[in-house]
Amino acid sequence: MRTLLRPVISVAALLLSSLSTHAAYNSTATGTVVTIQQNSAPVSSVTVAETFNFTISAQPNVSCGNASRQFAVSPNSVPDTQTRKNMLALLMFAKATGGQVEVAYDDTPTCDQGMLQVYYIVAL
Repeated sequence: MRTLLRPVISVAALLLSSLSTHAAYNSTATGTVVTIQQNSAPVSSVTVAETFNFTISAQPNVSCGNASRQFAVSPNSVPDTQTRKNMLALLMFAKATGGQVEVAYDDTPTCDQGMLQVYYIVAL
């Protein structure tokens, strides 16, 4: 039994130690999805292709120095294409069904193209 637990404990310790190095958020917000905007091509010199931004009903009162109080997901903040697609699909599903999402962000704030950078999105 002891021999079987050792690898499990090692894997758990490895996962926990890696979380702190990748997590840079310090706040979460929960609400229903209000708006979603997909930017397939750069719409200005500030935006990056494959960016989408969104708001939720309990949008935090944090801005990145401009009037925009939105969340952003882009190749800058989420480099993996499939992960960005999954996040967008989750938001669209939550919007269509009225479901709630939890969004992790940094309220310092950490910004992406003048909007709050997203670290993860979870459907509730």
